[in-house]
This record gives sequence, C-alpha cells and structure tokens, in this order.
Amino acid sequence: MADFARQALVEQAQREGLVEPQAQVRVLPALGSAAAQRRAAAQCSKPWSLQAQDLRSPARLRVSASCASSAAPAIDFVLKGELSAEVLVAAVALPSGRVLAEADLLRERRDITSSSDAVSDADTATGQALRSPLRAGQALSRRQLVEAILVKRGEAVRIVARNGEIEVQAAGEALDAGARAATIRVRNVNTGRIISARVVGPGEVAPASLGQ
Repeated sequence: MADFARQALVEQAQREGLVEPQAQVRVLPALGSAAAQRRAAAQCSKPWSLQAQDLRSPARLRVSASCASSAAPAIDFVLKGELSAEVLVAAVALPSGRVLAEADLLRERRDITSSSDAVSDADTATGQALRSPLRAGQALSRRQLVEAILVKRGEAVRIVARNGEIEVQAAGEALDAGARAATIRVRNVNTGRIISARVVGPGEVAPASLGQ
C-alpha cells in the first residue's frame, strides 16, 4: 500500500515537471472498523486492486483497495506522505517586479509537501517577472510569476512588419503597456495613425493584422 502510494505521488510530481521527486509514505488507520477490514480480507482470494483516490495533498493521501473476487466494498486508506524535489530558489534577494534571469536562480532539494506549485524548470521561470519579492534561498512558486511587461505606455517602440524575407520598420509610440503577445495600441509617429499591434519583444511590436 505505502509503496503504491509513494510511486503514484512520484509519478504525479514528474508529470508536473518537478525534477528528481522523492516521496516517503506511511499508512494511517483505515476508515471503518478493524473487524470489517478483517472480514473483507478473508473474503478475497486474489491480490487486492489499488487505486489512488486523492493525491492533491501529499500530507494526506487517499487510496482505495478492492477485491475482484469478492463483493465486499472497497476499503479506503488514508496515508501521510512527504515529498521533496530539486526546485528553484532565489540565489540572492530579488525585488518584486524583477524579470528573472538564469543567474537569479539556483536548484536545491527542498521539502515541498506543503508547496503544490513549486518550480523546477528554469525555462519556465526565466523571462517572467516576480509578483512579490523573494528572500535569498527562498523557493520559487508558480503563483509568484507573472508575464513581464516588455513595452511600457508612452515608450518609443519599433513597428516591425515581416512578410517572408521582406521587413519594413517604422517608429512608433506605445499607447498601452503590454507583456509578450499582448495586443496594444501604437501610434505611428510618421503618419499619426493608431494601429493595433502585438508585443513581440522589448520595445518591439508587430501589426496585429499580420497574425503570429
């Protein structure tokens, strides 16, 4: 039972992108009376079939055990787990709004039993901005990440229109702020025309009419 739950917990952590997850699990007393459990076990002539019912919180897991050769109802087990993984932590103190670079982060093994949104992949974090400050050594969580603002309102931008090998550029002024892929209003400073443009990089936009 404990081995089944431990493997299920590790596999779930891997699906969520966590690096080198490790789990420890112990079985708590099953729901229902001990007598009912003994009767169910006595009626089962084949190996029990185990199914994970709730893995949302490693600290409190639920697994059901049922017997194909018996009409006895499944037995629910509650297990207490601990989960650790190699996750990203702040290399130094980082302020709110900081656009993360690879050098800002280290990977360390941490207990994430109570941290359901820890981050292991540096590619997920770099280029994103922090919603709140991080202390040196503090683990990064997904809820602290937000798309970085690449174009600020009133900023001079390049309007770049590409069609195959043809590229046309014009000077513009951003009338809105925007993160990558956001659609904002931009004024062409040469013509005065206001267009909808897609943010493609720091200080650079493309006419929204051209698509991706």
